[in-house]
Amino acid sequence: MSIVAVGTTHERPTLRTFYDGFPGWRWGGFGESTTYVENYEVGTLIVDMFDNRSKNLIWRGSASDTIPDKPDKAVKDLEKSVDKMFEHFPPSA
Repeated sequence: MSIVAVGTTHERPTLRTFYDGFPGWRWGGFGESTTYVENYEVGTLIVDMFDNRSKNLIWRGSASDTIPDKPDKAVKDLEKSVDKMFEHFPPSA
């Protein structure tokens, strides 16, 4: 059996809006608002297992989630994702 693991990351945008001077409900509206784009990092891990003789794919697992800013939390989240991925291994006959 051969195992190939590939990890990738990419940024995804999200919009954030904040309202300043929110005076309450009135005919003039809500006051002023500020909207900006905030990017967050998403990581994906794909694990493929191949039969060495036939070169056929035996099993593929994948996990994808946002990547935390703190490295310790990122490692713990990755470990949980890998554990969850391998709940589906071995494949059913």
